[in-house]
Amino acid sequence: MSILEISKLDDALVWSNDTAVASRDEVVDEAKLVLRVDSDATRSMAAEVLRKLKKIEKETEDSRKEIGKPVLKLAKKINEIADEHTKPVVAELVRIKKLVDDDAWKQEQARRAKEAEARAEQIRLERERQDAIAAARKAETDEAKNKALEHARSIKEVQQSLPVEVAPKAAPVGISKEFKFFYEIIDPAKVYAARPDFFELSPRARVIDTTINIPGANHEIPGMRIFEGAKTGVRA
Repeated sequence: MSILEISKLDDALVWSNDTAVASRDEVVDEAKLVLRVDSDATRSMAAEVLRKLKKIEKETEDSRKEIGKPVLKLAKKINEIADEHTKPVVAELVRIKKLVDDDAWKQEQARRAKEAEARAEQIRLERERQDAIAAARKAETDEAKNKALEHARSIKEVQQSLPVEVAPKAAPVGISKEFKFFYEIIDPAKVYAARPDFFELSPRARVIDTTINIPGANHEIPGMRIFEGAKTGVRA
């Protein structure tokens, strides 16, 4: 079942008009003639071609934005309607899922406690069984020895009848359970010092560019090669 509906979207056609394509190709062909820039003539030629190329790029971008406005507006409207439709649903999903998560964790804690009790009882019984075996070895009469061995055997039977593991309760149909650790970063610096592999580092290009271009800036930064060059701007 489709929740949201839209009409006539497939009727939209987008293309580059023939005049624009021909004009673009003419400028691109002209640009291919610029093979070097090393004299006043070639500099003027390069500047003129750059201006034409920049003009086409700017006009295309302006056109893209202009004809894209209705599409972006439509996408925004679609998202708003979808969000509004699911808002009460998401709220209930979050609320009930927390109840289910809390209940599942309580069940798991109770299961682990029972399992710990069972293991502790097994350890206690094993100690008692070993004590009975030791008593049988030290027994001075056959009667005492047999009594101690019988006690050890009875303890073994009890051990075998007691569970070592407690099986978790099956989840309701449509629900899956997973027990995992979650995390909260309290002090990022300390975490990074201890486990740098927990972080992703990416250069902040704008900050770097601004910093190294401040008059008198330090250009001797470990791990970086900072060099000077030209950057020209092109006006359409």
